[in-house]
Amino acid sequence: MKIINAQSNTFSIDRFTAHSGDAWCIVGSNRSGIEDFFQLVSGQDTEVTADQLELPENMGVVSFKNQQDLYESELRKDDTDFLDALDPGTLSREFLGDIETHTALIEALGMTACLDKGYRQLSTGQSRKLVLLSQITKGMSCLAVQGPYDGLDLQSRAELDTALCHLHRQGVLLVIFVHNMEDIPSWCTHAGVMAKGRLAFQGHRENVIVSLEQEFCKGSADFRASARELKDNLQPGPSTAVQTELVCLKKGFAGY
Repeated sequence: MKIINAQSNTFSIDRFTAHSGDAWCIVGSNRSGIEDFFQLVSGQDTEVTADQLELPENMGVVSFKNQQDLYESELRKDDTDFLDALDPGTLSREFLGDIETHTALIEALGMTACLDKGYRQLSTGQSRKLVLLSQITKGMSCLAVQGPYDGLDLQSRAELDTALCHLHRQGVLLVIFVHNMEDIPSWCTHAGVMAKGRLAFQGHRENVIVSLEQEFCKGSADFRASARELKDNLQPGPSTAVQTELVCLKKGFAGY
């Protein structure tokens, strides 16, 4: 992968190269241009001019969009209303390519027992690993992964991190995109930071990790506040204030 002097209306990349066996982690806030860079690396941005733009032909993409598309597709196929039991959805094995060749990889990712489960029976972490496997078992040797840890609990996050590390050790070129410094995995070989529409800093992880954090803080930060900060800044109000009831939920449940 090689990108030289790539520009669009929203971002610019002077130089970025990634080789087979590398594990890159790009970090940036929501407004840093990181989403545009992901679109470029994953081959989805057609409005970019560049002196040189070489992307792998067998690039696999794991994005919020393709995960949402898969989820919505499974919802449309849900026949629970017409069955006497919950419709489990499409079997996991049907999303994969050459299963026999990748038996060891599937086992290493802890997904062997999930092959005969329906998609709707999988946890969020399992469904994300399934999307990764669907790319690898179809011959992809390079993966661009958007926000792999977002929305996962600690156990699912650890499992997915182990899965990505395993893919890296198998020689898969990884380029993952995260929004927090804490999400930079310990096993990645290279790291970079997007700030103000530019790839502002990059290099070998062990050489740049300290400078990377300083550069990241210079960018346009997303809103952040700890519970302690919110409590300390809470303005006292009159104790007799009437609170308007917005929602009343009885014998129901809520989720996201």
